[in-house]
Amino acid sequence: MDDKFGRKRQYGYQGTPSTDRYGRDARPGFFHDRRGSHEPKKAKFDPEKESRERLKNLIVRLGDKSPDPVEKTLDNLVIAFGPELESHREFLVDTILQCVMNLTLKTGLYAVLLGLLRNKQPEFADEIISKAAAQLQSTLAAHRNSYPDFLNVRLLLRFFGELVKHHVVEATWLLAMIRQLLTAASEDDAFPQRADYFVSQVLLCLPWCAKELAAKVPVEFDGIIETVQSYIMQRDVHPNASLHVFLIPTVTGEPELQDWLAELWEIVLKAKSDDWPVSEFIPTTPETLSSRLEQLTPLPLPDNAVPAELPAHETGREYPPWRTPFRVFDLSDSEPDFKVFDRTVLDIYVLDTLWTFQTSHLDACKQFTLIPSDSVPVFAIMETILGELLRLPSPFIREIYYSDVICDCTRTLQTFPPAFGTALEVVLERIPQMEIQCISRVEAWFSHHLSNLDYRWHWKHWGHVLEQPEDSPQRNFIAGIFERTVRLSYYDRIAKSIQEGATAAPEFVPFLYKSTPAFKYEEEEKQAAAPAAGLSKLLATKAKTDDVDRFLNQLDIDSLAKLDLLAHGVLKIGSKSFTHMLAALERYLVLLRRLTEETGEPGELSLVRAGFDTWKAGPQMLMIWVDRLVVYRLVSPHSVVQWVFQEQQGTFTRTFIWDILHNAIRKSLGRTATAQKELKHAQAVVPAGAPSGDETPRVRECHAAVQHALNQQNNLFLSVFQNFASCLSGHVSGSKAQDVDPKQFTWYAYAAGHLRAVGRSYLPHLHGLLNTIHRQHFAAVDPSIRSILEDTIALVPRQFLAP
Repeated sequence: MDDKFGRKRQYGYQGTPSTDRYGRDARPGFFHDRRGSHEPKKAKFDPEKESRERLKNLIVRLGDKSPDPVEKTLDNLVIAFGPELESHREFLVDTILQCVMNLTLKTGLYAVLLGLLRNKQPEFADEIISKAAAQLQSTLAAHRNSYPDFLNVRLLLRFFGELVKHHVVEATWLLAMIRQLLTAASEDDAFPQRADYFVSQVLLCLPWCAKELAAKVPVEFDGIIETVQSYIMQRDVHPNASLHVFLIPTVTGEPELQDWLAELWEIVLKAKSDDWPVSEFIPTTPETLSSRLEQLTPLPLPDNAVPAELPAHETGREYPPWRTPFRVFDLSDSEPDFKVFDRTVLDIYVLDTLWTFQTSHLDACKQFTLIPSDSVPVFAIMETILGELLRLPSPFIREIYYSDVICDCTRTLQTFPPAFGTALEVVLERIPQMEIQCISRVEAWFSHHLSNLDYRWHWKHWGHVLEQPEDSPQRNFIAGIFERTVRLSYYDRIAKSIQEGATAAPEFVPFLYKSTPAFKYEEEEKQAAAPAAGLSKLLATKAKTDDVDRFLNQLDIDSLAKLDLLAHGVLKIGSKSFTHMLAALERYLVLLRRLTEETGEPGELSLVRAGFDTWKAGPQMLMIWVDRLVVYRLVSPHSVVQWVFQEQQGTFTRTFIWDILHNAIRKSLGRTATAQKELKHAQAVVPAGAPSGDETPRVRECHAAVQHALNQQNNLFLSVFQNFASCLSGHVSGSKAQDVDPKQFTWYAYAAGHLRAVGRSYLPHLHGLLNTIHRQHFAAVDPSIRSILEDTIALVPRQFLAP
């Protein structure tokens, strides 16, 4: 075969010459030495590493699909451990515990493995159990506010329950550990969230061990149940409306609020009355293995395996609730054979899988197919994933992850699309009762999901929404979906997907906003049209800043008018794309900054207003414009807040306006975080040996910057809540003057809902401000408005609130 120069090729590899220009072998995977010899690259063989990898694969793949029965696989694994214990003992212990903590569907298998090991290698099995108990103690004592720690407590208790179930440890040992956790409920001046957390951890391990505990130690186990019941009955329960996705009104007009711990306790009581049935989703042990394990004599563990006392509560420690009740399906129709514990076990499996495999949504989806059942319970899985996506105040994982998992399930599980479609229909039906922040999340999720379906959907099924009033919540919901969808693509493509194909529904095209700029001085102010046209021509030639400044100075107008003229000119020449807009903005940044400094807050508002006037029909370009103004410090976050509440109350039902507000708040928080980071760095480089009380000029400068950023941040939050109180109070008083219920208006629902959203979203930054906000701005407002802030205050542990 000849190359392009007519030379013969001695060897070809995917169309490439076999040698380089020096005559050396150019084939991938080969190297040469100075003598021209050719040998394939070989990794250096490490027998220790190979042995560890082999053992790790055997442990991790335990229970996976295999031609050999599980019993044989377990026996072979126990035999394989024998010669490796001396050299890889610690590695084996750590690997088994890692599998227990991450492969939650196999918890029972690893408990069986320890039972078999205890028969052959009792000291090794005891070491694993003792280390698991020590890990539980260290996790409880760490006082870290991290979800992995809270998850580890639940996983380890479940593992201990499986050990009792398979006769590996004595039931009294687990009961002693449970009693220790329940002491949180009887502490003097018990912290409610702490007591609820530990009680819930005990209840959540019962599906795996309640039947065995009731059979082996009935009296002691009844004592545990009575202790929990006593605590539940004396709890002072105040469910918080801010944590509920759906606020469905009752006969009295007040929303129906559910207590998550009370719901969990009802499930336990039902299971007790049914004689503790075992969920079908908990893997069963083969009878041959069960009979072998029943012959074992459970051995007591050392006293130090049970914590002497529960670590005391520390200020700053938080305790997350299990999960606020979230139901969109009546599983009696889709899953009629569900037992009492089945729903709870599935929730736990799905939550644990989502967290463990958050770096790979494909693997998370594959794990759902391993749930032991005749058919994958897709309706329950969809409900749990959606509940986590809509968890308030925020999901534990980024929202896009849940969207990816749902997309993968839709593609790979044949029975999942009906569950997905039904869930979406229920959500659409309940939009009027849904929290506004959750509506925004559903809009973002579904628009992202459409981007994976070529933007096609059966819009005709939602045709009944078109018959509703223009400002109805469901119409606003669909408009929000289209607004976000256009951001992910472009108008023409979305319009085409709606109008063509089997799912064509052209009647939905009016929901789309075509991103078309409107130039103020060409449409409205004829008197300023000539100067604007002259400035546009000058800017189009990329004139220097001095030339533009000279042109503006020739006009007989004040600085504010000059700024408005220049801003619209920049927006006009940058209207082709956001790249053009940013280039024009940066080119005349110095002049814009000087004019803004001369005009103060009116000038800042004028810059934001210019962006809105130009891009009313292009929210994405407006959002980019305002973002850049804040980044370049032409406009302060405070001015953005003032613009939103003073000039844009009519757009409160639109998605983009709240995205702009939240972006301004995040920019302020980011500046504070940056100042604190710089202070920390400055303190770290203080010369060694310097007195602790001394501060370098750089440290003092950073301290002042942090204080300035904090003051601006606090003032921003005060301004946000003051404006919320003012606009909501005005709406309520105006409605009552006309003898109309203010809550019947969609505008009120969106404004009040976003007040809740701001309080929830930035709660850690509001601890020291909430009482001040309540006292200064909400004390005299209507009770319906004040209750929203009071619900937010109730979310903050009392030790965090400033007087």
